[in-house]
Amino acid sequence: MNCPRCPGELRPVGPAFLCRGCEGCWFEGDKLEAVLSDGEVVGTPLAVTLIGDDHGVVLESSVTCPRCARVMFRYEYGDSGVDLDACPQHGVWLDDGELG
Repeated sequence: MNCPRCPGELRPVGPAFLCRGCEGCWFEGDKLEAVLSDGEVVGTPLAVTLIGDDHGVVLESSVTCPRCARVMFRYEYGDSGVDLDACPQHGVWLDDGELG
């Protein structure tokens, strides 16, 4: 799968797909909820996504679903102040640092 944010490739890492280029991650279905309810990301390969780094990508631009290529909609996750990108049929994209 191709990364929706940069030219990188998404690779499976535990319950998600991680882009080594921009360190964003894709969660299919309800897998994000499972990771958040479990609470254990520190010490896993997804820990690199906890703190946002400057990867030279424009975070304000819209992104497309890596499964169906439709533009995803952006929404605030709960009252966290974090905006996520979602495809209603396939999953949720988190940019680097948003999981933290």
